[in-house]
Amino acid sequence: MLHDRRVSESDPFPLPPRLAELAKDLPHAGLRFEAVPVRGRSDGWTAARQKAFIVRLALCGSVNAAAEAVGMTRRSAYKLRERPGSESFAAAWGAALDYGRGRRLDHAIERAVLGEVRPVFYRGRRCGEQVRFSDGLSIAVLNAMGPESPLGGAENKGFSAHDSGTFGNFGMPPGGAARRGGRRTRCR
Repeated sequence: MLHDRRVSESDPFPLPPRLAELAKDLPHAGLRFEAVPVRGRSDGWTAARQKAFIVRLALCGSVNAAAEAVGMTRRSAYKLRERPGSESFAAAWGAALDYGRGRRLDHAIERAVLGEVRPVFYRGRRCGEQVRFSDGLSIAVLNAMGPESPLGGAENKGFSAHDSGTFGNFGMPPGGAARRGGRRTRCR
């Protein structure tokens, strides 16, 4: 399916409305850089494309996703970072990647603790919601918060799927509503 993408002169890589709202909270001072000097090609790493890449990297924390969003490859992004004169770009890249990965970890912690709410339908009508917890996500979050993390501490030795306990059901009584597979269904 082809999308009608209107390109304005001021911003050739506009963000979707939802991401534009999130971009307002970015630490723009730490993401400023001087564009890497490259040959003038419309399909290459123009200054506007470099800026759009850094913004998207800060939003998602993934080099591959950010490069794809601006129509480039991950490999070409890494090559651009290694070019002479790219010190400022590399510094902005590092700051954006740290910020983006922090946002991803925050989102994963939220989903691990609160679960994912999914609607429940009966005969075509919504009758309630189901809260699903993911033990795998909880384990991944705990392992991501290594000993150097302020949340990890020295007692975080790493968790595995063989550890006892259900990590996603904080505050639930043992044998309560979330007993079967970490799911709790509410229909009204």
